[in-house]
Amino acid sequence: MAIAEAIEVMKPDFTKLSDSIWDFAELKFEETRSSEVLARALEDNGFSVRRGVAGMDTAFVGDFGAGKPVIAFLGEFDALAGMSQVANVAAHEAMIDGATGHGCGHNLLGVGSLMAAIALAKYMKANNLPGTVRLSTVSAQPITLPSSNITIASRVLPLMRRTPPISGDRRSMRSS
Repeated sequence: MAIAEAIEVMKPDFTKLSDSIWDFAELKFEETRSSEVLARALEDNGFSVRRGVAGMDTAFVGDFGAGKPVIAFLGEFDALAGMSQVANVAAHEAMIDGATGHGCGHNLLGVGSLMAAIALAKYMKANNLPGTVRLSTVSAQPITLPSSNITIASRVLPLMRRTPPISGDRRSMRSS
């Protein structure tokens, strides 16, 4: 089955999952229900999951397969304070004034990355392809942690790769 076909088959379930995360509308570092349903979806699809990575209770990394290449996706799923929004309404219309909501679409970003990772893993398994599919998640926007100069992304992004960061010419990229 092609990746696009796998995505079409999975779309109804993942739409429901995205809607659930929309409904949870959990703030940064508090996405316990969102984190759990996303991590469980990975496990249900053959991924091994490490929870509580990078010192964040709701961050996790899921891996499928082994070896190289390592193909990584990044997922976010936190809501924002004061962004409550009635679903399917283009103009701002709060469900509850001042409540949290998904003003940036992280319910879609998290689930879209999850679906891409799972679809790729299914394709690789069906075609006996080598490599690792990885989904790394972050809890919160790429903000600076209190009392530090360390951003959330700088804690989680190294978990996505085992190769040095890209610098300069892309042709110099190599595996370590």
